[in-house]
Order: sequence, then structure tokens, then C-alpha cells
Amino acid sequence: MSERSERMEIPSGALLACPFCGGEPGGVDGDDVARAVGCYCGANGPIHATAAEAIAAWNKQSTARERDLLTSVIAALILLPIDNPGKQLLEEAIKANTEVSGDDTTER
Repeated sequence: MSERSERMEIPSGALLACPFCGGEPGGVDGDDVARAVGCYCGANGPIHATAAEAIAAWNKQSTARERDLLTSVIAALILLPIDNPGKQLLEEAIKANTEVSGDDTTER
């Protein structure tokens, strides 16, 4: 990376909340080689060549709330008996709301 580093301010609302602290990220940090979204809590998103790519990668991260919800659903699936109809309904709902393409998982 080059010696010059700068923070690019992004318009409010362009970046989703930090998946670690829930706060609003500060902007895109980087230089002429690589850029990443940075949050005031110290978290950084994936490094990319352009600010647009860094923003898209940051916004693709799951939030703490989404992770908590997923953890709760998984716990419910584990605790339900195999023959419980509720377990089958939960599994079907998860499949219906998740689309897997290659190594990338996104919600519909």
C-alpha cells in the first residue's frame, strides 16, 4: 500500500450500520491501491480496489441483529424433536428466504 492514506466521507445512509457495534461507519479509508470502510469502533470492512466495491462489501455483511436471529432459529431447530412439524416449517422458511449462489449467501 502506498504511504498516502485518506478517508473519503460518504453521504449519510449510503452505508449500513456497523455489524459489530451497530453504529454508523465513518467512511471509506484507503489510498490509491486499496480501500475499506472503517467504523469509529475500530472495525474495518473487506479491502477492495475501489470505494464502490468497499461500500458494497460492507453493506453485504450481516448485522448483529441478523446474527442473533439466525442463532435463535438454529437453536430452535436443534432443540425440536426430529418428527416435530414445527421443525419442518422452520427449515422450509429458511430455505424459502435464503438464496445460495456459489459461495455467496444472500437473503431474498
